[in-house]
Amino acid sequence: MYREKRQRIAPSLTEYLLSIWLDPSTTSNSIEGLYRSASRHNVFKLEFTVDDIRIFLSHQSTYKRHLGFNLQYKQQKHTVVHRPMDKWQMDLADMQNSAEYNDGTDYLLTSIDVFSKYALAIPLQNKQGKTIARALDYIFKIKINNKAYKPMILLSDNGKEFIAKEVKQIQQDYQTKDSSVSFSIQNSEITSKLLIPQLHNYYKYLNDKNNPIIPKTLHYARGDKRKLSAKTKSTVPNWSSEVYTVTKKIIDGKFIFYQVKAASGVVYHRKYYHWQLQKQ
Repeated sequence: MYREKRQRIAPSLTEYLLSIWLDPSTTSNSIEGLYRSASRHNVFKLEFTVDDIRIFLSHQSTYKRHLGFNLQYKQQKHTVVHRPMDKWQMDLADMQNSAEYNDGTDYLLTSIDVFSKYALAIPLQNKQGKTIARALDYIFKIKINNKAYKPMILLSDNGKEFIAKEVKQIQQDYQTKDSSVSFSIQNSEITSKLLIPQLHNYYKYLNDKNNPIIPKTLHYARGDKRKLSAKTKSTVPNWSSEVYTVTKKIIDGKFIFYQVKAASGVVYHRKYYHWQLQKQ
């Protein structure tokens, strides 16, 4: 008698792709690489496509963690100015959440000179057209060195408060003077860049819930458990399997380093950047 040959049971597609994905000897660190490796070692004659590979990798945490991404920025038109008072940009800052702490001020009308970056902020109780018009009239009557403080071109977005009839009337009034003011309905990106960091600092440091707060970001603290970045081939996961403990934080100028120790108690005197450490 002779023994019958034991038949190999074909695995499922997910099991097969997982075995190829975890094999360091294969070039499976991308969709195309895994597809080529799976096709080359396909002894079970499984049928799959590139879309199947993409779906499989979308469920792998290691692949998603190290997946790069493309940022496609639309080309912006450059704002060119040659002197102060040529162009201003204005926008409204919504302060309704803290109105009770600021004498009922719900909005701030902010304007900035594109050339000099000189900025103004006028507190407002509401954002009606007549309120905006009064604020603009107040700004345009300011005189510096006996010269009217008003721009040649005033840029704003297309909010209803900026295209109200009262604001248009202010436009007509100041067009009769030597230095006319024309309104251009455009996005005020420079004003937004002014508002975003200022409001971020305001809500981060000045609200009553988070005061006091440490102004500097603490990346890791002593005793935190972290993994280290391992210098290995790109075909294998590049984070250590062992978990280390942060023992010391070193501030060297504007850089912050960390020293760690292994679970066995061995202390590493090498200094690591915060991006070389990862939460377990």
